Amino acid sequence: MFRRVMLASFIILAVVGQAYAFSLLDVFKGLASIFTGATNNGVAPIIDSFSVVSQPSGPGASFKVKLCVLTAPFSDLPARAEFSIDSMGPGGYSVAFIPDYSQSITCRTYALTAPTTPGTHTVYARVSDDAGNWSDWVSDTFTVPGEEHPPSVDAINVPDDVQENQSFEIEVRISDPDADLKSVTLSIGSEYSETKSVGGSSANAFFTVPGLSEGFYTATATVTDEAGKTATKSVTFAVNRQP
Repeated sequence: MFRRVMLASFIILAVVGQAYAFSLLDVFKGLASIFTGATNNGVAPIIDSFSVVSQPSGPGASFKVKLCVLTAPFSDLPARAEFSIDSMGPGGYSVAFIPDYSQSITCRTYALTAPTTPGTHTVYARVSDDAGNWSDWVSDTFTVPGEEHPPSVDAINVPDDVQENQSFEIEVRISDPDADLKSVTLSIGSEYSETKSVGGSSANAFFTVPGLSEGFYTATATVTDEAGKTATKSVTFAVNRQP
C-alpha cells in the first residue's frame, strides 16, 4: 500500500511507513525508461538540425539558435547543451536540455551573446545525455554588423640602388584595424605583378622582382581585406645602369 503526495518539485512516496523523496528529474528518467525502453548503453545523442534563427543587432548583442535533437535513440535523459563561438571545444555556454518524449524530435531555442568584433562568426553546438555521452559538434554562421574599416598600405620599401637586369626585393607593409587582412598585390607596370596571401592586423610582404631595364618605374601595392575593402599606394623608383 502506498500514498503519493506532490510537494513543489519533489514527490514523496510512502511505503509501509517509510518515506522516500524523488526529484521530478528522477521521475522523468524513470518514465523515459519505461516508455522508451532506454538503458545506459553509451549511445550519444544525435543532433537532427542546428541553425541561427535570429541575427545580432550589433557587437555584444544577443542572437538566437535553434537546436533539434532526436528523442528516441537516447540511452539516458539528455542533460546539457553546450555552445561555443569561433572555436570548437568546451568552455562556452552550457545549458540544460530536457527532451520531450511525446515527440520524435525535441527542439529548443537558446539566446546567446555575440562577440564584439564585427564580421562573420561561427557558433558550434553539441549535446550530452545524462550519462555524459557527447554528440558530434555541429555549426552555423552568423554576422555581427558594425563599421568595417578599410586596410592601409603603410609603406613600400624599394632598395636605394637598383641595378639594371638584376633582381631585387621590395617590402610592402600593410595593416587593418579590423584584423581581417586577406591579400596584397604588388605590380610594376606590365613588367611584374604578384599577389600574396596575408592575415591578421598587420603584415610585411616581400616581393622578389626580376631584373628590369634602365629607367624609371612605378611600384603599386594594393591590399584587400576579408570584407572586400581595398587600399592602394604607389612609389616611383629608378633602375640604374650598371657601372
